[in-house]
Parts: sequence; structure tokens; C-alpha cells
Amino acid sequence: DRWPDVTRERCDELLKEAVAPLTEEWNDLPFGDTERARALSASYLDTCRLAAWNLTEAFRFSAFRPKAFELSFGDGGGAKPIRLTLQDGTQINMRGKIDRVDVGVCENETYLRVVDYKSGNTAFSPSDVYAGQQLQLLIYLRAALDAMQGAKPAGLFYQKVDHPMLSEEEEITKEEAERKLAKALRLNGLALSDPSVYRSMDGREPPLSLDDRLFNQDGTPGKNKPAATAEEMKALMDFAFQKAADLAKEMKNGVLKASPLQDKYGFGPCTYCDYQGICRRDPLLSQPARYKENIDIRQLIERCLDEKK
Repeated sequence: DRWPDVTRERCDELLKEAVAPLTEEWNDLPFGDTERARALSASYLDTCRLAAWNLTEAFRFSAFRPKAFELSFGDGGGAKPIRLTLQDGTQINMRGKIDRVDVGVCENETYLRVVDYKSGNTAFSPSDVYAGQQLQLLIYLRAALDAMQGAKPAGLFYQKVDHPMLSEEEEITKEEAERKLAKALRLNGLALSDPSVYRSMDGREPPLSLDDRLFNQDGTPGKNKPAATAEEMKALMDFAFQKAADLAKEMKNGVLKASPLQDKYGFGPCTYCDYQGICRRDPLLSQPARYKENIDIRQLIERCLDEKK
């Protein structure tokens, strides 16, 4: 058998072989010293098995294939660093590690997408990008494109790794449950606004590993759907670079204001901070919190394009 054309049983066997060096050590570590710890460790493996099968199924119907795992940039033998140039001429080399880079061919053009694994509910947010809180994937995309000359951007995505619980009022079949699990774990991010490239990433109708309502019937992106042209993606990457440079300049100049960034509901980094009792920031006396502006994808793209003019 050749991956991804393998059975569920073979997929489980391959995963077991892959994690064996790790799990064999668990008995001598906290992972295996109590019944509760062993049960928790078993749940980790269940999550890994589901993730492995979910990815296998997705790639069976995709023209894309993993090109690189944990692709380093700016760190020794990896891809070249991302270089930020500050206003005073200072150059800062950024380094990082991209969880996965997938490559596919569509209409004789090579495309790539970057994927970042997340165990939580991280979702692509135009508001977070504009506030400078979610620049990672845009910087990763530029690093991957620099490393693979000639490729075009297909998108940037978060891949949720979890074992979600399904809540159904009526009994469903095993096949229906698997489809619902696949939808709960599908990629979340920004895609190229080209239906052909999008279909090449998941050829199922409807796609299970991607948003099945990204495009209208006429091929245009739906309202406020996370899709962008190649030119718009470039503008977003340029914005992420400039935002990162601005943040680096503030850190270099010692600008550390006690003014946390909060959303419109007042939630921010201080909401669940364990150190509020010893923090010197008094909400009544300190600098006021900054509030994140709520914008959609089209507003973000328009602002990024305007800044390039």
C-alpha cells in the first residue's frame, strides 16, 4: 500500500509504528505512573489516530501532497531567514518553523499552502491580523514561497488536532459520524479565490477538509468569506511584515505600555492571567486598555491595499 491509499487499519498500524519509540518510554515517565495518567495517555493516542486518518482521507481526494514538515527558516540548514528592516536601518532576522507545507499542481502551475497544527479553537481572524496578533501564518507563507521559488500561494490554514465529541439528538450511522468529525477538524484559514485551485485541494463534493460554502455558484467568494486573490495575498503578507517591523521597533525602543489589547467584550490577556494579584497594573490608575477593532476580510484587504499606494 502507498499512502494515502491505505485502509483505516493500515493507517492505525503506521501511526503505531511511528509513535512506538515515544510510547515505549511512557511507563518510566509520568505518562504511565498511575491509572489516570495511562488513561489520559491513551486518549492522546486516540486523538493522534483520528488526526492521522482525517489527514489520510483528505489527501486521498487532493492534488496536494506534503512537501515539508517542520520547515525551519532562519535557523542553520533550513530556509533563509525572514529579514525585517526598521526605519533606522536596523535589520532583524526572524526565524521560525512551519508545521507543514503542501504542494500541488493545478492547470500546469505549482501552488503551495502552509498549515499550522492547533489543539485549541484557533481560527483565522481579520481583526487579529490587523491588530498584529495573528501574523504568523502570513509570515510563514512568505517564508515558504521564498524557499520554493516558482510556487504560487494557495492558502494558509490552521489544522485542528482534537477528538471532538458529537452531540446528536437522533441515532446516526458510523459514516455520518465520520463525516461530522471530518467537518469539525477541517482546515480553517485564508484560501486563494480560485475555485479550480480550491477544488484541487479537496475534490469531494462537498469538500470535507475545507469550508464547503466558500464560493457562490458563479465561482465568486461568498460574502465575508476568507478568500483573496494572489495580489491581495501579497498585500496581506506585506502588511504582516510591516506590522512585525513596527512591533520590533517598539520593543527595540523599550515601548512596553501597560495597556493590554482587549476585544469589544473586554476580554484580553489579563482576563485569565494567573498573576493579576501581583501585577502592578491598576485598571483604575494605569493606561487604559486598547480595544481591538472588529473588521471583516474585505475591510482588512482594502486597508492593506490602501497602505501600499
